[in-house]
Amino acid sequence: MKLLALLPFALFACTSEILPPLEAPIDEIDPVEDDFSDDDDDNNDDDDDDLPEDDDDDDLPDDDEDEPEDDWEDSADLPPFVDDCGTADNETIQTASGLSSVDGSTWTDVQLCSGELDVYRIDVPPGEWLSVSIEIDGSGQGSTDLDIYEFENPASPLPAALDIVDDTYTTNIIWYSYAETSVESLAWYNDTNQAETHYIAVAPWDTATADYDILIDTSSYDEGVDCDVFFSNTSESGPCNEIMQFPQSNALDQGYVVSHDVHYSHLRREVSYLIRYASDATAAMFPGTNPLGLLDMSERDGSTPGTMVGQLRHPQGTHINGNDIDVAYYQTGSDNLGRSVCPENGSFCTSAPDILDARRSAYFMAKLMESPNVRVIGVDPMIAPVLFAAADDLRSEGKITANQRSRMNSYLAYGDGWPYHQHHLHFSWTWESGHSTSDTSNEGCLVENDEDYEVPRVQGGW
Repeated sequence: MKLLALLPFALFACTSEILPPLEAPIDEIDPVEDDFSDDDDDNNDDDDDDLPEDDDDDDLPDDDEDEPEDDWEDSADLPPFVDDCGTADNETIQTASGLSSVDGSTWTDVQLCSGELDVYRIDVPPGEWLSVSIEIDGSGQGSTDLDIYEFENPASPLPAALDIVDDTYTTNIIWYSYAETSVESLAWYNDTNQAETHYIAVAPWDTATADYDILIDTSSYDEGVDCDVFFSNTSESGPCNEIMQFPQSNALDQGYVVSHDVHYSHLRREVSYLIRYASDATAAMFPGTNPLGLLDMSERDGSTPGTMVGQLRHPQGTHINGNDIDVAYYQTGSDNLGRSVCPENGSFCTSAPDILDARRSAYFMAKLMESPNVRVIGVDPMIAPVLFAAADDLRSEGKITANQRSRMNSYLAYGDGWPYHQHHLHFSWTWESGHSTSDTSNEGCLVENDEDYEVPRVQGGW
């Protein structure tokens, strides 16, 4: 885990800290077919003969339908942009430089000089998804290693359940993008009718200095189970197949929190809509539900997580093109982040789950089943029967439909081919690029990874 550089200014009180353990398994291995209940033959007939070939989302043309409204104007009180070097003009939230939220806005050759921190304000327009990225002049490693941190907006404090970064700085870090790579980015979706203000800082690791470009990308974004209803172009080249960074949650009623490495948090638009739909519905059905932790998805170019560092976290051909996502289970404890929900041996539960919230987890899966495009949901073999029993209760109470319950029989997978799913479920979409056959026995985790998700420690204090 890398450490943030010792900065010569004392902006924040500092102690070392780490996030609560997310213990998310990071690699998936799919179900064995004889453990895959098949009550609905036509639902399991994933014949790749009908699949498009070589559908690489990186080659998808842009679709005008996903463009944001072009009448957005930045707030009159947005501070001017500042590119300082040695003058400490934008080192704090109070002196933050303004970034325009107009789609395509770009600032080039911005300087981050020795011992400096560049703090920016960005206002996310109502009803839009927005990404802010930096492209570093250099490899993003060693002497050019720059990162992005989001600071809590003091005017609108984040709910404690969404602040998963366990830090004790005067200025609260709530999210970040850091790795030894030349691109760092954060993204949000504003589901309100007013602009939402975010503050970010571009900071060095160790003594790094570099020039960088800032890019703003915005898009329309919708809420619903089926992306296709929002766009006239529903082809494979349409906006629903666009790979997007999953937006971080801003409110508890959204029902989730992106709790894993942002470099591995990209999904196709249609998959992200479905996940958000199901988590939102679960939060609404069960008041007081803590946000659900979202774990590994794909890299920004659709690659399997770990490709960027030369060490795959999942088998080749899985978690590609934004098709797959690992999701924590709902739990009976204080949060729903990625951790084992049962006594285990490192690969499987060894007895029945003891902290699984089976009702919420089963309801979430039932809401996913409203989509005809579910390919498989993989779980640990000792967790599956508990989920089925909870689903039976939900069905008898009228909280889920007979069709949703039946589809769980067809699409919930478990067995010896599913190690490392004691901490999370694995969701896969039927847009089968990357799946050469209908067999689901080779998908999943390569190895278990229980590393804590840490925030970099600040040496000397910001």
